[in-house]
Amino acid sequence: MVFEGIYMLADLQKQQDLDFSGAPVPTIGPQQAVWSGSHNLCLRADLEGKTLEGAWRFIRFLSDNSLDWAQGGRYRYGVACGDPRFATMEVQAQFARQIPYVHYLPRLPFIFEFQTEFGLAIEKALRARATPQEALEGAATTSTRLSNGT
Repeated sequence: MVFEGIYMLADLQKQQDLDFSGAPVPTIGPQQAVWSGSHNLCLRADLEGKTLEGAWRFIRFLSDNSLDWAQGGRYRYGVACGDPRFATMEVQAQFARQIPYVHYLPRLPFIFEFQTEFGLAIEKALRARATPQEALEGAATTSTRLSNGT
């Protein structure tokens, strides 16, 4: 079992003879939760005329083709999920079932360092190099030090 995201789907699909599937993340602790990230499309405020029109056309194209994005392991909630074609995408549908439990990471200047420490703590616990308590305490100590700029 691997705790990963839908972003892994395209690489998994490329593997010859790999039998895989998607499933909901088990609840660990008192609250069901999954991590999520998002992508945003932004337009510069100074775009005008044909440039602005072309940028909007591109964004519309991406939105109108969200099922094709879903096929490759990316989707926009509410656009692809309700379509019958989406229901045939077994792994994607499993991920979509967890949307009500999504929590985003906090906006912190040291978030990438925190993610690295947290990932290392999980690996230490999974490989029995430390107890879960020891691994998470170590990650918390390092993250606190990083957040203080030391």
